[in-house]
Amino acid sequence: MILVNSFISFRIVYITNEKIRQDNIQYCLHYFEYRKERELLGLERDLIKNDFISKSETINRKTDKSKSNINICEKLSRGSNSGHNYTQNILTNFAAIITVVCIVGTFGLYLLGIN
Repeated sequence: MILVNSFISFRIVYITNEKIRQDNIQYCLHYFEYRKERELLGLERDLIKNDFISKSETINRKTDKSKSNINICEKLSRGSNSGHNYTQNILTNFAAIITVVCIVGTFGLYLLGIN
């Protein structure tokens, strides 16, 4: 029973973490669309003329132009300090806690059965 619970909980976490990663890639691609729209509308140019550099423009200046947006987003989705990684770690730790509780509970039932 411990193995079944552990396998199922870690499988759910794995699938959920992959969905979170894929969603993060989509959010990143939407960001690139947003950035291009700002560029086409001239919003960045107007802000820069008024001595303001937006977060979007700061990222734009750091981005490697030789890479495609999807490559950049996939790389960012695997970054260690991204917000979605914290959520993934919470889920992984939750599955580990479920496993530990199953082991302790099974051991406790075993000890009760001996007496």
